[in-house]
Formats: sequence, structure tokens, C-alpha cells
Amino acid sequence: MEASQITFTRYLYDKTEVKHSLFLSILQHDIHESLFWGYELYYSGFEEEAFEFITLILNTIYKDSCSFIQSYYDETIEKWNTDNNPIHFGNLIATLCTKKYDLKQFCKEYLKVEGIQKEERPKNVLIVELQDDYINEFKTKKSNKIYHTLKDNCIYSVHKNINNLFNISRPDYKQIKTNYHTHWLYYAGFSPIWEDRIIQFHGTVNHDRKCVDFINDECMETFYENFGFEPDEQNKETQEKFMGKENEKQITIKEFCKKFHFQLLIKIKKRN
Repeated sequence: MEASQITFTRYLYDKTEVKHSLFLSILQHDIHESLFWGYELYYSGFEEEAFEFITLILNTIYKDSCSFIQSYYDETIEKWNTDNNPIHFGNLIATLCTKKYDLKQFCKEYLKVEGIQKEERPKNVLIVELQDDYINEFKTKKSNKIYHTLKDNCIYSVHKNINNLFNISRPDYKQIKTNYHTHWLYYAGFSPIWEDRIIQFHGTVNHDRKCVDFINDECMETFYENFGFEPDEQNKETQEKFMGKENEKQITIKEFCKKFHFQLLIKIKKRN
């Protein structure tokens, strides 16, 4: 759960914040939102990284509270390696959302506090198997009017209120707006889905100017006719979904632990 190169996903969310939002949604046992964030990562071209992140979550908060989950995870990976069906990824996320977790290791490793996970829900061995129709809504879509794509598909707002909790240093809001209004395609180009689109229309990423150069105006115009999402032209509600709100209040360690039923045993020390 560390910071990385700024990368925009298929619907122009910050990839790091997508991961954090996925983690928070799983903690909240919200299957639909968890699937949204999981598939935002998956369908942006980060299939293996998405599974790796779920592995990290599993090893950090489930291995002591849900004994059978490792064998289920191994079976899921085997199925996915066989047929590459994205429903296996969704089944895994949905199943985790139904399970009891223990934040002891997570809080000790990331928040530097110790405590006890209070009983939050009973243990169970439920396995969720989703229908194809259910996960179809998470597939990558474009609206008839291309510039409506973000408005129509950015369903949830990114959870930016935990950036400080994870010691994640992100740009200030002014810089974030510049990244989206001026350099959005540059940062999107770090996602495989956008990289393929750029290459398809004979574009190359220009790291010096933080933009994408096309071999001619025709290629550029055709690209934007197909993928000109225009993040700077979206309404305030849509922009706040992928950019977050300015001066968003950050959750404290104490508030986080209370929200997720983790009883602190030691006094919280201020971290550097």
C-alpha cells in the first residue's frame, strides 16, 4: 500500500487511490463497491497486479481469522490461470466481503498501533459465485457521446480521506487539477488500456512535456473522437468522484479503528 508513479485508470481514477478504495470497501463488506474498484483496476489492464493486491489483503487481514480462505484463493487462481475468466476475480472479492477479518497485523505494520479485533461478524464458509450478468456492468464502456463516458461510468467517489493514514504523499489539489485538465492523457498512458489506445492511433508519450504526441493531426483528431473523455469539462460532481474534494478531512487512526471495530491497547504516538 505504497505510493507509486501517478497512473490514471480506464475511467481516470488515480490507481493508488483505487487500491485504497478497494481495501476500504472490502472492510465495509460492500460487495458492489468492492467489485467496482476491483474491476476498475482489472479492466485497466492490471489483472495480475489486481490479484497481487488481493493477495496482500488476504495475507494481512484474513489468514488468522478465516482459515479456509487460502485454499479457496489457490483454487481461484488456478481457475483463472486456466481460462482467464474475470468472473473468478469478482467471486474472490465478493467472497472476501462476507468474511470476518482481523486488523491486528495491518494496524501494527501500517499504522504502528496494537490492539484487538472485536467480534464484528460471525465466521462462515460461504463462497459467493456471481452470475455473468451481474459483472457485465463493470466491463469497460464508452457512452454514445464520448465526453459523457466519465459521468456515466464513474459510479463511486474515490476514498481520499485515508491518504494521510497510509502516509501517502499526493499532489496538492491545485496540482491535481492541472494533472487532469492539462496532462490527463499522459498519466493515463501508464495504464495498459490507455497505452494500447495511444499506440493504436500512432501516438507516443512525451515525458518532457507530459503529453502524447501523434504522428499527424488526423490521428490525433480520430483518437479524441474515440477517447476524448474531457475530464476538465465534467460537472463538479463527476470531477469530485475521480479527483476527490478539495480540503477533504482526513480520517485519524483512532477514527479508523473505531469504525472497523479494532480496540486499541496502547497510546497512539505521533508518526514522523
